[in-house]
Amino acid sequence: MFYHSFPRRSTSQTVEQKGLEILESILKLGILLVPEVIEYPSEQFSSNIEQSYYRLIQSRFCLTKLDINKLADHARFFGTFHLEFSYNSIIELGAIPVMYLPRIDKTSDPLSLKHLASSFIYRLCELQNLCEDIHNLELIASTNKKDKKVKILRGNDGQTIDINIKQLRNILEIITCNIAPYSEIYGAIQGMASLFYPSDLNYNNEFKMLHYYNQHEWRIVGGISINGNRLDTSLNLEEKDMLQEIDKSFFTKEFPYGREKDLLINGCSVIKIVNEKSIHNFITRIIVPSGQLAIAKEIADRYCFPKEKIVSINQAICSIEYEI
Repeated sequence: MFYHSFPRRSTSQTVEQKGLEILESILKLGILLVPEVIEYPSEQFSSNIEQSYYRLIQSRFCLTKLDINKLADHARFFGTFHLEFSYNSIIELGAIPVMYLPRIDKTSDPLSLKHLASSFIYRLCELQNLCEDIHNLELIASTNKKDKKVKILRGNDGQTIDINIKQLRNILEIITCNIAPYSEIYGAIQGMASLFYPSDLNYNNEFKMLHYYNQHEWRIVGGISINGNRLDTSLNLEEKDMLQEIDKSFFTKEFPYGREKDLLINGCSVIKIVNEKSIHNFITRIIVPSGQLAIAKEIADRYCFPKEKIVSINQAICSIEYEI
């Protein structure tokens, strides 16, 4: 089975209290997609010498493939409350396995094959920039219909070049006639960027090497659209307030969205409905600490989630029928 575990971060609340509050937020709002920045050292021969890192801004909901007997060990790092999903459920939700890539120090030989994995990140970032450039040219061409020529900024050097509008439209038509709309391409690139993770990441020497690689992680990523309708939705003010009450220091910290900074909460989104079904329908069980079972069932009843699907960790381990 697949598990999403919480709470990971310690706050002023007890772990049990925070876990119950997060559980209530999930049953009320849906599954939360949270942004994270992953940095890879830039190419040593990059023309942009001021950029020391390539930043991947990811938006995702994480799941781990685990045998139920290993859930207690997993809980030591990731939390004692668990949402349980079947393989069929996460596939219907669009989950995809994470691709782990080594992250190499900039001092290593730039021609070494050690940089091969990181080069995928560089090319992905360049494709995203190319996609944005084409989109910006389309906006220029559509908003300057009466002009014969326009000045367009060239690269990052501040210089401009004169472009004939009619020729620009013809070139853009040639380039874009056989590809998907900008929003779908950009969303796909952003989705792919959310599926990469460093194989060697180790926060504060907390884990041994390849700890995250061995988690068998899958992700549901943000920015995906179905028939033009985006799967995840932005949080409204009431939803933001609810999450900030659970962990204000986490959700109100600054987050680097591109060149600008904003509160992390403003980049979060939720998935509530998929294929006309509530997220509740995709959760196989919710596993909680034994001492919190009664309260968890009360919360489930409040949001019309089946109480029989709320089980303690001991009950879950004994129920081998759920193991697929």
